[in-house]
Amino acid sequence: MRAIITFSGPEGGTSPLGSRYPLPLLPLVDRPFVQHLVESLAVQGITRHTFLLDREAEPLPSVLGDGRRWGCSIVYHRLSKAPSKGELLELITQGSEPDEPFLLGRADRLIFPPLGEKPLANAPVLFSAPQASGGPKQPVDQWTGWAVLLAAHVEGFLGKAAPGNLEASLRGLSEGTQPARTVKVSRPLRMDTFEDILAAHRAVLDKEFPTRPQGRETEPGVWIGRKTRLHSTVQLIPPVAVGDNCLVGAGVRLGPYATLVGNCLLDDHAAVSNSVVFPGSYIGPGLDLEGVIVDQKYLTHVRNGRTLLVADDFVLGSLATEPAWEPSPA
Repeated sequence: MRAIITFSGPEGGTSPLGSRYPLPLLPLVDRPFVQHLVESLAVQGITRHTFLLDREAEPLPSVLGDGRRWGCSIVYHRLSKAPSKGELLELITQGSEPDEPFLLGRADRLIFPPLGEKPLANAPVLFSAPQASGGPKQPVDQWTGWAVLLAAHVEGFLGKAAPGNLEASLRGLSEGTQPARTVKVSRPLRMDTFEDILAAHRAVLDKEFPTRPQGRETEPGVWIGRKTRLHSTVQLIPPVAVGDNCLVGAGVRLGPYATLVGNCLLDDHAAVSNSVVFPGSYIGPGLDLEGVIVDQKYLTHVRNGRTLLVADDFVLGSLATEPAWEPSPA
């Protein structure tokens, strides 16, 4: 089985992060979100990937390369226009055997589909999960954007589908003879909003998903990256993840649910809990952060969704001007 993954550029409610990161390249703990996706599929035995890229997805090949680091083969299709997803699928499935199954997915949604669920001749399998937030009502299951299909399902049909009607098109493939099957999965990791970003980091630190931080787990729930230096008086309250090339000063308190993605500097007596600090960020001395996302000089309070640009370099600062994802070692 191979995977066909759609990748789009900046969107969602994460401004100003979207100006620096397409959603699938937003950091999740210590590496890009989409890298977690590739690694999780490889663990499940899916090692052939085709990414469908729009114009905003140009950084992806430099991040993932050809996939050999994970024993995978990754190819990219760059698109010069915005065809319907159905037309894309017809393009990719040309030359495939009609009974060859493939996994359709989104680069900004991470699920662990039960791949034992095989499609029948006229019945695609659609994976659904509770929506991100159900409010006071019970959560409603929604399609995750992931499905298992046969090449025969899309021949001469999905090319007629409008871009926003892919789910309806997939459910109509059987044309009334055999309805598409819906299989429920756990709520996907996603990065659409600041709440999603914080929740995804908590899920990884809580080991709710097979994906894990790459750093060394020095004690249960504490991961420390390469070339990171912690003062001997630093207090670590699990779960906490400190990425590569971080410097953490005297008396700093990290956790619970503190993530320093990498290349960060925390000055003396700062405190971070239930928060994510993105690469290239400086945290000033004595600053106490809880329930926030820090991206260099931008501070977002997740609960109210407000983002502040902090002008004082002694409070928050930038150690780098551009995000730079370097390939992880094999």
